[in-house]
Amino acid sequence: MEPKIDVNALLAAGLRGRTMHVPNMLLKLQDWPHGKRNKHYLRLRKIVDEILTRVIPDPKRCQKFKDGDFAIFCCIWWPEAEWEELYTAALFTVWAFIWDDTIDTNEDILSDDFEKACVFRTQSLSYVRYWLGLTSQGELEPICPSPASAVFKDFGKRYTQIFSQAKCQRFFDEVKLFFKHSEMEQAERLAGHVPDYNHYMGMRHGVTAVRIFVLLLEVVHRINLPKWIMDSAELNAVVTECNHCIIIINDILSLKKELVTNCVISAVPVLFFAGKPLDTIVNLMMTELEDSRDRLNTVEAKLNHMTRDNPSLNENVMVFVNGCRLMDTGTLEYTTLVKRYDVLKYVQPDGSLDIVL
Repeated sequence: MEPKIDVNALLAAGLRGRTMHVPNMLLKLQDWPHGKRNKHYLRLRKIVDEILTRVIPDPKRCQKFKDGDFAIFCCIWWPEAEWEELYTAALFTVWAFIWDDTIDTNEDILSDDFEKACVFRTQSLSYVRYWLGLTSQGELEPICPSPASAVFKDFGKRYTQIFSQAKCQRFFDEVKLFFKHSEMEQAERLAGHVPDYNHYMGMRHGVTAVRIFVLLLEVVHRINLPKWIMDSAELNAVVTECNHCIIIINDILSLKKELVTNCVISAVPVLFFAGKPLDTIVNLMMTELEDSRDRLNTVEAKLNHMTRDNPSLNENVMVFVNGCRLMDTGTLEYTTLVKRYDVLKYVQPDGSLDIVL
C-alpha cells in the first residue's frame, strides 16, 4: 500500500524559505481608527499571565500563550474601555484563544483526534450554556472540559450580570455556530483535503470567532443595541466585512507561524496549491481587502441613514461600526507586533513587510 501523502507537509515545504512581500496594509485602512492603546495594559498583562500560569500546566505551552500577549490584543482592540469592561472582555479572549488552539494546531493531541475533539466540543458547549444561565433551574453544573475552560465560568458570571437572557442566548448561538464550523474545518483538514478558495473562505468565516467578538463591543462600550438592529441585514453586513478583513490580514501575517507545524490550510497556501505565484496571491488579497473595506463603508452609510431619527441609537450604532473597524486595524497592529507571529523583524521603513517564510 502506498503511504498516504501529507498534503499539509507538502504545501509547507513548497512555501518554506520563500520571501513574501506584503504592502503596508495600514495604508489601505488609514481612514479607520487605529494606533491607540488602553491605559490598563500593564495591570491586565500581569493578571492575564497569572491566569495562564494557573490554567496551562505545561510550561512550554504556557509560555507560548504568554508570548501571544493577549493583554496587548485587548488593549489595541478596546483602547477606550474602562477596567471592569476590559477585564470582562479579556476573560473571553483568553478562553477563546486557548480553546481554538487546542483544536486547531498540530501541537495539541486533540488536533489530530477527531473523536476526542468532538467530545471536547460537546462538553465545552454544555459548559458555555450553563455559565450563560441558559439551563433549567436546578440543573447540575456540567463537567469542566479542561482547566482553561474554567476561564469561561468567570466570563459568564460577568456577562450574565450585564445582559438579558435574550442577549445571552444570542451569544450562546454564536459560540455554538463557531464550534460547528470548527468541527467541519477539522474534519476537512484531517481528511487531507485542500479546498478551493471560495469553499475555504466560506468555511473560514465561521471559525474566526469574530461573530462572537463583535458582541463584546456592547460590553466594552457600555451599549445595548436593540434586536432589530442586531438582526438587520446592514449590521450583519458590517460584521461580515469586518470578519473578511480580519481573515485577509491574519491569513497573511500568521502564515509563517503556521508553517512551523504544517498547519497551512489558509488563504495563501490554498491559492498557492491552485498554481498561483506568491506575488499574485498577495495582490489578489490586497484587492479583496480594499473591496471589503469599501463595502463596509457603504453599508455604514445605510445604517447611519436608518437610525438618523434616533440620535442616541445612531451614536451607539456608529460606535459599534467603528469598533468593528478597530478590530480590523487592531488585528493588523497586534499580529505585526507580538512574538507569537514573528513578523515584526520583517517590517520595512515604508511599513511593508518582506516575510521570509
